[in-house]
Amino acid sequence: MKDKEEQIPEYLLRLMVLRILNSQYPLPMQYKALEKLMEVKANCFPRELARVILYLEEKKYVKGLSSEDFDNLFPTWIEVKITAEGIDYLESLEEEIRLEVEKKEKELGIGFQS
Repeated sequence: MKDKEEQIPEYLLRLMVLRILNSQYPLPMQYKALEKLMEVKANCFPRELARVILYLEEKKYVKGLSSEDFDNLFPTWIEVKITAEGIDYLESLEEEIRLEVEKKEKELGIGFQS
């Protein structure tokens, strides 16, 4: 089990998944590869990733191709792909973050001046 300090908030895990899948677009990504990448990069284990993918599917930001096998409540995904709606959401979120960083830099008198 992970320490509280090591846990990455779920909203950041969702952002990471969207960014990874966006880098693969228009191709889908093998779910097992995504699972391994998230475990190594974010200490995100299979059950956590399944929650993230289910949430993103409900929001229609990703589409998962699943087999008919279900482990408790979670499907067994074969591939996962970001949707156009997911790309639009990711781009708007990244723009929002960029503007917030620029605002903070301006308040602190740091950063590049245009």
